[in-house]
Amino acid sequence: TITVGNSSSDNTPNLIGRVVDALIGLDEPFNLAPGTSETFTVPFTIPGAAADPFMNTAVATASPEGFPNVLRVEDSHEINLFQPSFTVVKTADEISKTGDTVQYRILVRNTSSDDTPVLEFELSDPMLAPWLAPADMFFSLDPGQERLIEIPYVVQPEDPDPLINEVTVTASPLDFLNVYTITTTATTDLVHPAIEIVKDVSPDIVMAGEMVTYTITITNTGDWPLHNVVVTDDIHQALLPVFPTELAVGEAVTMSFDYWTTAMDPSPLVDTATVHANPVGLPNDITDSDPAELTIIHYTDETAWGRYAYDYPASPGAIDFEDLDLAQWGWTNGPFALPLDGSIELELYAGQDVYVGTVLIEQYGDNMMRVTYIVESGVILEDVHFYIGEEKLPMKGSKYSASPGQFPYGGSTSVLEFSIADMPSQVYIAAHAVVLIPVMP
Repeated sequence: TITVGNSSSDNTPNLIGRVVDALIGLDEPFNLAPGTSETFTVPFTIPGAAADPFMNTAVATASPEGFPNVLRVEDSHEINLFQPSFTVVKTADEISKTGDTVQYRILVRNTSSDDTPVLEFELSDPMLAPWLAPADMFFSLDPGQERLIEIPYVVQPEDPDPLINEVTVTASPLDFLNVYTITTTATTDLVHPAIEIVKDVSPDIVMAGEMVTYTITITNTGDWPLHNVVVTDDIHQALLPVFPTELAVGEAVTMSFDYWTTAMDPSPLVDTATVHANPVGLPNDITDSDPAELTIIHYTDETAWGRYAYDYPASPGAIDFEDLDLAQWGWTNGPFALPLDGSIELELYAGQDVYVGTVLIEQYGDNMMRVTYIVESGVILEDVHFYIGEEKLPMKGSKYSASPGQFPYGGSTSVLEFSIADMPSQVYIAAHAVVLIPVMP
């Protein structure tokens, strides 16, 4: 507001002139009688680059009407300018995953000049709104003060990747209409770490004492690199090869080791391998397990005796040891006429009633004999003992003996061949064996 007044004596002619304030764009004429004034009001927005304090000067020049005299007068006004400003810094964890907590931090700082009135703030964050207290959404700060807002947020399955969170903060100096706005964001890369372990065993069915090969493959099936990779095995930890401790996205590593089964192993032998890893930059334990099942066929030692198809008193027939006053079980068989007309076949039984194979007796040439033990699949033949003679069994003193050690032919073989020097007209035959019988789980 600029007021120009004529303070001349009453008999002075009117003053005619102009008032100029170039800074605010004022340039107006006036014609004033003595004792009168005129006021000029100019709306003006102080520019952002204005100096502080803001100084402007108005100059009025006038001449008495009809006279050449020029009168000049000026006046200046100084405005103290304050500089309102603030900053908003929003941060969040750089990476996270579904189900994990992202820690958001919003720091609002009043960076205004010291002479600035208090700033009144309003904060808006749609994603975090449910967890914002009223005091975090509406607050005041003096110059130099700051407000820190911390919000933990659990990443939801439906959240987009990347997860971009936006905050808008507005501020106004107290009693002023000016509104200043800052919008900023924080971005979190959502990762999907995953790992897979596959354990196989080959072959998956073995006899006790045989060797198998275990194969373990670990694969980074996620979209983020993994480190601190550790593979464990609940049974064969000491046999595990050394796996790498880091896996790139899509990387797979396969390792193998051999294992000799034992009679002490259970069947099935279920052996589980487990892998643990951490996503790079995250503490999460990413894990997977896979069992490998191995069927181990165990054996039991059994005594087996050959038995002819027909029982005594059929001739030839199977004669029970009990009928010979022997305490053990088993049979001798006969009598068979020599030379043999074809071959003799005995059924081989273990534990008295478990069929485990056959014994085939053949004669070739004048005095040569061939005895072949043929056992069922899965049965292991360890030792054989064979008796052929005119007596029902070897004699020990005046009694029969069914001790295999008394039998003249034997060994760890399935085929016996021998000659009989003086071929009798008829013989008895006792066929003994030690076999291993599989015990299925």
